[in-house]
Amino acid sequence: IVEPGETITYRIDFQNTGTDTAYKVIVTDNVNNSWDITSLQLLSSSHPFTFKYENNMLIWLFDPILLPNSIVDEPNSHGYVEFSVRLISSVTQAVISNRASITFNQNNPIVTNNVSIKICTPEIPSITIFPVSDYCDRKISFYYTTQFGGNAPQIEWYLNGSYYYTTSDTINFSN
Repeated sequence: IVEPGETITYRIDFQNTGTDTAYKVIVTDNVNNSWDITSLQLLSSSHPFTFKYENNMLIWLFDPILLPNSIVDEPNSHGYVEFSVRLISSVTQAVISNRASITFNQNNPIVTNNVSIKICTPEIPSITIFPVSDYCDRKISFYYTTQFGGNAPQIEWYLNGSYYYTTSDTINFSN
């Protein structure tokens, strides 16, 4: 879970598991509309590359890369790119997904696993205890308001040396 406006870092790993050396590798990643693309930073990579941003796509070109296959040289058959991007601060509640495509030589692209990040604005609900609670019956009533919809918050009370938890608007602390 990340907050709006926070910077997130992505790392795209790849490995040549084919039967020959990879002479050229292309990594592409679609730009998510929750990203502030002006904040994009290319952080690191395993090999020298050429980069371009085109048609809402991030493109890393490793040419030549000379990436050996994993059967011949497993430790050196790996590569990666790493970048960071800031989330748009106006997106306050969302789940964003990202996946990349990796093309070795002239083969069909391999699509990476999907990664999801939940954007959530934390909030502290406002809680008011009614002045007329039925304390003699060991009950306290309250109401809460939250800015965003969603599940009711879990309320933790500490009364007379014991903890009580509830998500309803009344707590019975007779136990």
